[in-house]
Amino acid sequence: MGGFLGILIAGVSAGAIYALCALGFTLAFNSSGVLNMFQGVFIVLGGLLTYTGVHDWHLGVPLAVLCAVLVVTLLAAVCQVVVVAPNQHRLSLQNVLLVLLGGLILTQGAATMIWGQFAYSLDPFSAKASVVVGGLAVPTQVLWILGATAVVCLVLLGVLQRTNLGRGLRALAENPWGARALGIRVGRLSLLSFAATGTLGALAGAFVTPYLSVTVGGATNFTVIGIIAISLGGFGSYFGATVGGLVLGLVETFATAYVSSLFGQSVMLVALILILAVRPEGLLRVVRRVRADTVARVAVSYVERAPKALGRPVLAALTLLMALLPLFVPGEAVYYVNIIGITALALIGMDVLLGYLGMLNLGQSAFMAVGGYTSALLMVLRGWSPLPALLAGVLAAVAVAAVFSLVTRRLSPHYLAIVSLAFALLAQALAGQLTVTGGTAGLNGIPPFSVGGLTFDTDTGFYYLVWGLVAVFGFGTLLVVRGRTGRVMKAIAFDPGAASALGADVRRYRHWALLYSAVLAGLAGGLYAMYFQFLAPSMVGMSLSFTLIVSTVVGGSGTLLGPILGGALFTYLATASQSFQTWATVAQGGLIILVLSLAPAGLLGSVLNLIGRLRRPAPAPVAAPEEVLSHAARP
Repeated sequence: MGGFLGILIAGVSAGAIYALCALGFTLAFNSSGVLNMFQGVFIVLGGLLTYTGVHDWHLGVPLAVLCAVLVVTLLAAVCQVVVVAPNQHRLSLQNVLLVLLGGLILTQGAATMIWGQFAYSLDPFSAKASVVVGGLAVPTQVLWILGATAVVCLVLLGVLQRTNLGRGLRALAENPWGARALGIRVGRLSLLSFAATGTLGALAGAFVTPYLSVTVGGATNFTVIGIIAISLGGFGSYFGATVGGLVLGLVETFATAYVSSLFGQSVMLVALILILAVRPEGLLRVVRRVRADTVARVAVSYVERAPKALGRPVLAALTLLMALLPLFVPGEAVYYVNIIGITALALIGMDVLLGYLGMLNLGQSAFMAVGGYTSALLMVLRGWSPLPALLAGVLAAVAVAAVFSLVTRRLSPHYLAIVSLAFALLAQALAGQLTVTGGTAGLNGIPPFSVGGLTFDTDTGFYYLVWGLVAVFGFGTLLVVRGRTGRVMKAIAFDPGAASALGADVRRYRHWALLYSAVLAGLAGGLYAMYFQFLAPSMVGMSLSFTLIVSTVVGGSGTLLGPILGGALFTYLATASQSFQTWATVAQGGLIILVLSLAPAGLLGSVLNLIGRLRRPAPAPVAAPEEVLSHAARP
């Protein structure tokens, strides 16, 4: 009984932490209609600033917490004014999400410059480290966390139900345009709400730091946990966010205790996917405004014709340059170009989903993991030759994608993104936990790709293999998207309801596009393993999915070539020298914000739009009204 009670208390305390995180997400979502990707940073900064106040500035705990709350609240207000407010209505939903992701990357990089990657913890707020409850020693900091969560929930309830500010927030959540028509100052309310998310995050971080060690990298974990919690409870519901956080904490803790400490997170992610498959709107169905747009509707008539706008001579010169490149650049450069080529295969599939169908799939790295590990295990454990193993990896990725498509067919764009995120995290977690995959240490001894008597074990040989595949799949995809299929896909991305009314089978197009994307991802994963002759979970983890998405949008989604250019740019930033790595992270986040804010069509997309406008024929001169009348009066 004592063991069960201890697990229950640990689960409730973890759930309380997750609930505080989810409440911040809900507050921002109801006021601005966006997922606040900064929330994890606010939590971590609250803990780190409290630690700094106590240990470096020698402040008392109450004063250190107060200073941390004030600083993070001010930072949240600045983020709303500088990043959220200028973009939330001007950009598409996917671009707003990626701008906020860029903000997460930038602030994490800046925080790393100050605190590094070390873990920080505080002493418990109470003099006693634990108290005895029912014969069980309970950490006093758990009581502080539970008390803080209860106070936050009561204050939120009181503000929402009994104040004019709360009534305005509820009106804004239900109908922002109606709230504006009634004279409610929507901009001011959004600013106050976003600042309040900083307050919540700082409080959560301050109370959590004595219980859990806090690192700068933990900001991403808190962000993901908050998103999963509000997905379970239902977008837009404060009660649902609290319930979702508690359920998440209990499931993870009991799974860790009764299944395995290794598989606690995996069980939690599987539970999320199954719950959303059965109840697509979360455990508590809540009707809230959700933006329907999922693609950037910016001059698609030019963006979709990238090769035509560039011109055949330019493409021919580019092809010749790529064919001769290994002859003129050093071997180290060819190595990085090969990495770009592997990524390019996955990016072509990503662009088909995101650029042509408007599907925000955060799980592309999971399909790469399935393809890579299947190919590698068949070669290492079963002695298969590389070509059959590579094809088997592709088939495995397609099979997993088919199941994923079946499970997610009823989900809205928000929930599809969340489930694909959970799927990517699940694949990374399983790869790191299973013995057969080598765990976190990775899988060694993978042979290089070979066919017949030809072995591609040099950088130059592999260069022609991977870029030959990029050319074949790239031009093949181009022929498809420039035809009737591509036009239907663009129509679905622009307005799925209208496309369905005109006879397009939206689910079928999305299903086959996902399978095609999985083909390319599985192929990329297999080649990835064979090129490095080694595969580890971190190589095909969540960060890779983020890189693929950001490369696609920053380079120019819906162009096929733009994502590859974006992939080259971010591959360079990711492989920067160690002394430059932190600055490269800050530059990566800042670049995402700048490009998507100033050029929503991406780098190449904006260039193609400009070329299209310059090539547009001048309008025919229109006769003056007097001239028209004089011609009309003639017999």
